[in-house]
Amino acid sequence: MPFPIIDVRATGQNIDRLIKERQISVHTLQTYFGFDTPRAIYKWLRGEHLPSVDHLFALSKLLRVPMQDILIEQMQDDQDVPPIFKGSLREFLMIYMLNQRGNLPMRLTTPSLMEGVILRWKPFGLTENPPLGG
Repeated sequence: MPFPIIDVRATGQNIDRLIKERQISVHTLQTYFGFDTPRAIYKWLRGEHLPSVDHLFALSKLLRVPMQDILIEQMQDDQDVPPIFKGSLREFLMIYMLNQRGNLPMRLTTPSLMEGVILRWKPFGLTENPPLGG
């Protein structure tokens, strides 16, 4: 089964298209996001980086489109994806959230490291245990 990933370059082109359709300038985006410089926005438009989840959410509200209409999906072979990323989106977001809080090491590649996720799973209101990698 193919594993979905975000095509960063195509997503940047899509953001560029969406802001041009709505006649929104880069300067307007810079002000909206409170950036000192437009550098991050230009990196999004060139497909060098993706907006953070918070910026993507805010951008979707400004553009009045769902977040998934901003992101462009690229498929890749499932075999190239580490087992830790083969779980559900909810599992990935849980790992990401825990990493942001400094509760887990950034490299979660083995089931033993995943045990920390299970221990912290229920306090966040999730009742099922996440699958343990591959």
